[in-house]
Amino acid sequence: MRSNEWRIPRKVNIAGIDILQLIEAATALAAAYVIARIVSRVLNRMFEKTPFPENAKEGIGKILRYAIYIVGTLIAVSLLGVDLTPLTLSMTKVRRF
Repeated sequence: MRSNEWRIPRKVNIAGIDILQLIEAATALAAAYVIARIVSRVLNRMFEKTPFPENAKEGIGKILRYAIYIVGTLIAVSLLGVDLTPLTLSMTKVRRF
């Protein structure tokens, strides 16, 4: 047996959809969700020890959670093969103003 006989093909298409890319994207979304939950819990424990106002604690937690969700979504979209270069370029233009 040759070593390349056991390799999994990179493209597994069913009805024109690459299943491996979908699995990678779903894994990225799941990882972003888990990371956001962990960061949220750590942040809540950290805020219990500080005299922050309750609204500030909630606001910081939500902003951080949504930022992680957005990054995870962008990674998942990128794994699906979508070119995010125009989005990146537009964000640098916004940042300059």
